[in-house]
Amino acid sequence: MAKALMRPARIPRKRTEAPAKNRATTTRYPTRGWPPARRAAQAQRCRLQRPSRHATGPRTAAGKARASQNALRHGHRAAAALNAARVLTRLLRRHAAFIRAVLSALRRKRAIRRATKSPQNLSPNPLFIPVNSAN
Repeated sequence: MAKALMRPARIPRKRTEAPAKNRATTTRYPTRGWPPARRAAQAQRCRLQRPSRHATGPRTAAGKARASQNALRHGHRAAAALNAARVLTRLLRRHAAFIRAVLSALRRKRAIRRATKSPQNLSPNPLFIPVNSAN
């Protein structure tokens, strides 16, 4: 049974000799497969055609405005969105302050009512309203 669990022996691969590199054609910085003659020809074509003159980008204000949004992905960090978020944050803070003020006023009002009520009308159940109550 122990023999069935054993792995077969690994057969070593034959090592092949790498071809010798020609030091005259290899450079320290690779040129993406372009020989010097092809690179020179391409440089000459670029000088004659001047492709940068043909690709000037948008010329009108509308085109420039449209091109300025090219890299925009979602707009969550845009100035308009940030301003809207700031306004909303301010509004929510004011609203929270208003709610706190209202709750504080209600607590004061309840405290005054409790202090003025007679002890016989007080009930441990806050929803209980006595029948003979004048409120």
